[in-house]
Amino acid sequence: MTHFFLHWWIASADSETNEIFFQNICNDWDKILICLFGKERDKEQKFIATKDRFLYYNSKKKLSFESASEDIHSLLKQIKSSSLIYLVSGDNQKYLNIFSKIPDIKNILTDKTIVWVSAGSLIWSKIFYSQNEERVKTGLWLLPIKCIVHWWSKYSSLSTDEERLKLLEEYWEKLPIIKIPEQEYKEFTI
Repeated sequence: MTHFFLHWWIASADSETNEIFFQNICNDWDKILICLFGKERDKEQKFIATKDRFLYYNSKKKLSFESASEDIHSLLKQIKSSSLIYLVSGDNQKYLNIFSKIPDIKNILTDKTIVWVSAGSLIWSKIFYSQNEERVKTGLWLLPIKCIVHWWSKYSSLSTDEERLKLLEEYWEKLPIIKIPEQEYKEFTI
């Protein structure tokens, strides 16, 4: 089984929700693969900040970290040797471009914990709303859901959220819609 955590955007904020989130996603001996494909700049700084965040909330656990390669062959090896794959927010299309090239991704992710933040949380769903492109898109189909992040946040208005929701509801087939509000996360196991 694969365990998925979908997180909104501010995983770096100090909050009780984030403390619980970071403690729940880690086992005592995890090897964590941090994916930064969706980021345009400051990848090294973001890797260090993400690693520090994990260690801050899990100081008694023995965790190791690796930055994911964009080379598909290398990435596949990294995924197989990691227990937790963490996708940092960024451009969902860049994540889709890379992960869609991995054959049999669903089976490769078996027995892994997959953690997605913001744009990274969208690609695994069947259908999602992309804030970057302001349209509905199809994801990698691993979760039979429609997903939208940044729900009811200070970055969007009520009318915008309602418009996005309507677009998701009307797109293609009827599926459960997951709305992820600010500093919240959802869990799924398949």
